Amino acid sequence: MEKMICDCGNEIKEGDVFMNRGTAKCSSCGSTCEIYNEPWFLARRKELKKLAEVPAKILINKETDKLTIKFSWINIFSVLQLGVACLFSIGIFFGSYKAYQDADYVAFLFLLIFVVVILIIFFAQLRFCINKTTITLTADTLKIDSGPLPCANQHFSIATSEISNVFAARYSAGRRGQVTTLEMINNDGEKTTLIASLYSTDEARAIELAIKEFLNLEDEFVVGEFIAPAPFKFMFA
Repeated sequence: MEKMICDCGNEIKEGDVFMNRGTAKCSSCGSTCEIYNEPWFLARRKELKKLAEVPAKILINKETDKLTIKFSWINIFSVLQLGVACLFSIGIFFGSYKAYQDADYVAFLFLLIFVVVILIIFFAQLRFCINKTTITLTADTLKIDSGPLPCANQHFSIATSEISNVFAARYSAGRRGQVTTLEMINNDGEKTTLIASLYSTDEARAIELAIKEFLNLEDEFVVGEFIAPAPFKFMFA
């Protein structure tokens, strides 16, 4: 069994391999080396990116000269958060009404501001309950239409000749936890977020692989793409 040895002479441990970055860090000397061109890395990456099946939420319709991908944004967490926001809104409304009746205008103003904040949260969560996205690909154009509520990249279009790569990414978004996105790199190396928030990495991978297959894009490694949780432990082969 092949082992990965650092320049310092020590073996790099399994837990020090970061698949999403394409790097490995030696815990003995602290140096970092790039591994994304290593044959075992490329083979393992290809294996990890395979999908057993397309998630039920992702509807893919492939025709000779057109690819259509549809999915809804709804997920159980957004529904629960929307319910909590509704309960808070009702409670604050009655609190504001009572403060107004009691002529406690300071409390009324405070509660009114709080109502506005809750309504903003309510609207944000409502998008994840009713919005849907349609991605339409032809030989010439990639179009993304989302709605009915406003959102980032609600109506986006780009010539397919300008697309160099697409990939799924996952990052920490503070209180929102881990967020999965679909990213695009154009021919100038500039990155654009096509879809800002997906429920799971499998959904992002399904869309990524469908677009790459239709456009015949090479599945090249991109630093930051989601391959597996980091650090990812496996035996070197």
